Amino acid sequence: MAKQSFETWLRDKNRKRWAVVLLGISQSYFEEKILPRVKAELRASRVVKIQSEKEWKEKKNEITRPSLFGEVTLVLLEGMTEKTAEEILSVIKSFSYLYALYFSPNRLRGKFWQNFDQLLISDEGRSWDNFLRTILKEQGIRMSKPAWFKIQRLWQELDLSWEELEQFFRLFLKGEEVTLEEVNAFFERREKGLLFPFLDAVGERRLELATHYLFSLLDIGFSPSLILVHLGRKFRLILQVQETKEDKIDLWQNRKLSPFEMEQKIKKQAQNFSLPEVRNIFHFLHQTDRILKTQRCDPKAIFLDLISQIIISPLEEPHLLRKPYEDGGTDEI
Repeated sequence: MAKQSFETWLRDKNRKRWAVVLLGISQSYFEEKILPRVKAELRASRVVKIQSEKEWKEKKNEITRPSLFGEVTLVLLEGMTEKTAEEILSVIKSFSYLYALYFSPNRLRGKFWQNFDQLLISDEGRSWDNFLRTILKEQGIRMSKPAWFKIQRLWQELDLSWEELEQFFRLFLKGEEVTLEEVNAFFERREKGLLFPFLDAVGERRLELATHYLFSLLDIGFSPSLILVHLGRKFRLILQVQETKEDKIDLWQNRKLSPFEMEQKIKKQAQNFSLPEVRNIFHFLHQTDRILKTQRCDPKAIFLDLISQIIISPLEEPHLLRKPYEDGGTDEI
């Protein structure tokens, strides 16, 4: 399998019509910023995404049917096994008007793949910087350094799309400067823009700020149960770091963790709580969950009591805390 830079492959007029792609950037960034360039360079009239063998069987005749005018079709193979991809590509290679990119999570070494180019698309940070500089230049606006870093942080944490960012920048007139206050005012109207600052404030033990974001979330109708789920996840990860030192995988869900979230959030906030405190927090979460499910109550009052217990409740009063599973239930937060 020949390794080749993506840019070189894209500009090469003698490139092969099929390749394996290893993504070092987010899928959303690829689809929004890279894919249009690929489509234009290949002069493809359409793009078809295939994510399973079943979907391929349903669309195979449509995809392989020749066009009257010889238009190119670009086929994207995602989320499938190497064997399935091999079977589909064996068919696609027979049609001169079909291009195919297989997004593989691993490097492929089998005999079938020896004739494929391997394209690595990476360096998302540079792509991010280039995107911001380009859009600021196009619109003739400036951005303060705090606003720049806040936008970058929100993009990482909230998985913002490029369209959302462009929508924000279109609010400014030529010559204006984007400030941190304007970034906060725009994005904190969104649910995620309230949720993550709320979780940070709890992790940093800042009761007044946590209360502000909590009430804002509830005022816009954010689900109390989801708030509880997110709090439970945060403290599960804090407990995981404190007890096991594992920082790559969420042991509860067996999923890979974001390095940014782990290094900049979880590990730092874990220093704000002792291990006994974290264990007791699960008693508070479990108790709140029971109240929400069994009683008619004001969510604001219930959650204010919860975050007050988490942030300021002293451990010197162990008689106020339930013992683990004393009611015979299980902690599913």
